[in-house]
Amino acid sequence: MSLTFTEPVIARVHGPDGEPALLEIRNIRDGLAAINRHDLGCGQCSTTEWQRAVDRLVKAALDPSSACIEEARQALLELVNWPP
Repeated sequence: MSLTFTEPVIARVHGPDGEPALLEIRNIRDGLAAINRHDLGCGQCSTTEWQRAVDRLVKAALDPSSACIEEARQALLELVNWPP
């Protein structure tokens, strides 16, 4: 089963030069990499949004059903749009 999102999530991260950059997250692996390598939400790790995004991404990696993948996508959207 594919780990690809129905639509990508666009996030603002810091690029390699430290400048702001846009990152297209197209699948579960991209989402985990964004959190681990690009510090997506690093200042928010104590927030429910960050914890939910990590939880849903790991759950979707372990159970790649379409429902789990969509839950992970929605959780990432909440994280990149935080604070509302």
